[in-house]
Amino acid sequence: MIKQKLKSLFIIVCCASFLTSKAQNANAEKQVTLTVQTYFDGYKAGNPEILKKVFHKNFHLSWSDPWRGNTFFQVDREGMFKFFNSNWSKLKISSKILETKVFNNSAYCLAKITLEGLVVWTDHINLLKLDDGKWWIVSKTSEGKIIK
Repeated sequence: MIKQKLKSLFIIVCCASFLTSKAQNANAEKQVTLTVQTYFDGYKAGNPEILKKVFHKNFHLSWSDPWRGNTFFQVDREGMFKFFNSNWSKLKISSKILETKVFNNSAYCLAKITLEGLVVWTDHINLLKLDDGKWWIVSKTSEGKIIK
């Protein structure tokens, strides 16, 4: 009788632990998605002030430039912000998260960003949840394909 009660208690504890873990992961994934969506909003608007809310101060971007023979380039956060100007918001830009993975306090997103008539970027976005409790984009690797 005691053995059966212990077995039942063990099963209940395991199920509760699993459900708690699943709920925490779903919440983390939602926070990561919101962070990446803020990036999309700032990118589409060409607004570095929005991007500063989600790109960590030590962020770096690596990409292969399709207009220069896929030459490798790398810039820091401030270097990336220099890409944007007042004409940026006139571009037709669409973005989509294709995949999100969360591992404790780190996360990865695969995304596509299309600048209509110009280029489709495949973004590999890495995020960390830091001591301030916030998810930050810490690095991004992009590959562009020119639209013909």
